[in-house]
Amino acid sequence: MEPKQQAKTLERYRNKIGLAQAISNVSNKIWAFIYEVFEVTVMYNMVQQLTLRLFHTESHVEFVLTLIYAKCDAIERIEIWDSLYAMARDVDAPWLVGGDFNVIWHEEEKFGGLPVSLNENDDFRHCVNTCNLFDLGFKGSIFTWWNGRAEEDCIFKRLDRCLANVEFQQTFPGIEVQHLSKTGSDHSPMYLKCDIETPPIKKPFMFLNFWVEHATFKNVVKENWTADFSANPYILFNHKLKKLKKALSLLSKATFGDIFQKIESMEEVVLVHEAEFEANPTGMNKERLQKVQAELIKCLALEEKYWQQKAGMTWFKEGDRNTKFFHAQVRGRRKRLQLNRIQNSGGTWIEEEQEIAEEAIKFYDEQFTEAATPSSFDIIERVPNKINTEQNAELIKQPTKEEVKVAVFGLNGDSAGGPDGMTGKFYHSCWDIIGDDLYDMSGFVKGRNIVENILLTQEIVTDIRLRTKAGPNIILKLDMTKAYDRLYWLFLTKVLRKMGFTERLIGLVFGLVSNNWYSILINGQAHGFFKTSRGVKQGNPISPTLFILAAEALSRGLNALHTNLYFYRFGMPKWSPKINHLAYADDMIIFSSSDEIYLMLIMQVLNAYEVAYGKLVNKTKSDVYLHYLTDMEVASKVEKITGIHRNDFPIIYLGCPIFYARRKLE
Repeated sequence: MEPKQQAKTLERYRNKIGLAQAISNVSNKIWAFIYEVFEVTVMYNMVQQLTLRLFHTESHVEFVLTLIYAKCDAIERIEIWDSLYAMARDVDAPWLVGGDFNVIWHEEEKFGGLPVSLNENDDFRHCVNTCNLFDLGFKGSIFTWWNGRAEEDCIFKRLDRCLANVEFQQTFPGIEVQHLSKTGSDHSPMYLKCDIETPPIKKPFMFLNFWVEHATFKNVVKENWTADFSANPYILFNHKLKKLKKALSLLSKATFGDIFQKIESMEEVVLVHEAEFEANPTGMNKERLQKVQAELIKCLALEEKYWQQKAGMTWFKEGDRNTKFFHAQVRGRRKRLQLNRIQNSGGTWIEEEQEIAEEAIKFYDEQFTEAATPSSFDIIERVPNKINTEQNAELIKQPTKEEVKVAVFGLNGDSAGGPDGMTGKFYHSCWDIIGDDLYDMSGFVKGRNIVENILLTQEIVTDIRLRTKAGPNIILKLDMTKAYDRLYWLFLTKVLRKMGFTERLIGLVFGLVSNNWYSILINGQAHGFFKTSRGVKQGNPISPTLFILAAEALSRGLNALHTNLYFYRFGMPKWSPKINHLAYADDMIIFSSSDEIYLMLIMQVLNAYEVAYGKLVNKTKSDVYLHYLTDMEVASKVEKITGIHRNDFPIIYLGCPIFYARRKLE
């Protein structure tokens, strides 16, 4: 605790609290009160930190505790970073570091005040990463400090946190940090609970790549890759896969067992044989020792491969054992992905895991569920029939077995397993057994460079200063809400049919997009199981193509405005290409005059597209851009018609800032 009291009052507070021990650091800025069940050794007593080694006499658990009260000045804080670097080399036990670091980790941990100093952040982050410490997360408000002011003078920061090494997290797996209220102080007290009972997690099946090295692996796959009934290829494949996963789980348990427990027992066995050989160095004892040492080395290699696969660090090939590093990566990732609370649509924070799961399922179920069946498809009238008979025949042609094999072996063998738990390594190593089944299931635009759109946009934006007969030029930058998730399947099939795709191909596409089920993974536990009724899956290779084909309806609708008698295009030089919009994925920019009728025509096209597609233009995140000399009356009219607010240059398009004039050096 940060006492702000004279040192002589320490004993008085100890008596009042009723604890057995009390220790302060040299500056009297840090006080520690400790129960009598702990044996305490002071390791470091410095101006900005106090480090204690604590031994729990009942449970025989030992750990190191470093309490921090850092200086406000970045230069003075270097002393504490240096002390932590030194300690990280020496600490050989579970290590907890907590307190007031007087620095934030990233910009989101500050509200109000001056901009964040990157140098201060970098020093802190480098220290934490170098010392292999991980943030334990928290429940409660993100901010632990407040300057006591309001309105524009108000500043909030997260200055206090708890960090720990991997060993501490292993010793206390259910640890939880709570930020309490700032009553009576400008800081939030941190309440650390180490005795949290975590509910058992039912772990999903995960294929371990080192299984393929076992002598009986291929035999187990052959024996279990069978089915005693006839069905379509998809049902047969899933049946065989399910049967095989059970067999592989039994193989792992019988052959490898609990690797970590086996290593502990084997290390004890090796120590016994070493002692026997030292007492009686005969050839027989030497052979026995070498045999158990070889078994231990084999187990250690399996452990390293296990953690390497879990960590996803494929760039480690050979050299010293990296088990500790891989384990640290996995633990750190789990901690970063730990979900302690969420805010629902009503603004209420939810912290109970079951309630979090229910809210998440509700949110995604609504997001992937068709609100109402679309009935108006006027937007597709301009979509042309472009696919001829030869092209359709090529599209529905079944791939050869060799083409399927090339696709399968294109999978990364070390990548994370999919929903079925199988990695690319399984499909590679078992192709000779499962290849025919994969082939049976297979019966079922060259990309533009992102830079092209950026350069085109930059060229057109330079003409925003020009005027048309109908008034100044304007630029609409549209933000589409969850574009992939909102696509109505009925609209997609109508667009494909209008383009001339055969019913067989449309049926295949519909089967792919409509047969999707989801579970929500929260802190390692799967919750819910619901089916979608709209949208295409992100990450599916065919999804971008389907999205672009559906978006063609909007593009054709906007291009058709050129034929309207009331059309006044974006003012450009006569030699310029006549472009009224640019689209890359779900990023769209529309170039227009500020003419009232033309703006209304654009909004009619957008509205028709939204009705048919199910996609909503997020008007709060969309922007209107005009030349800075444009009359306020014109700007207000544009905002009123479009429902989109005006913003200032530069336009951030596809991650690049775009200016309407050459930027001067500052």
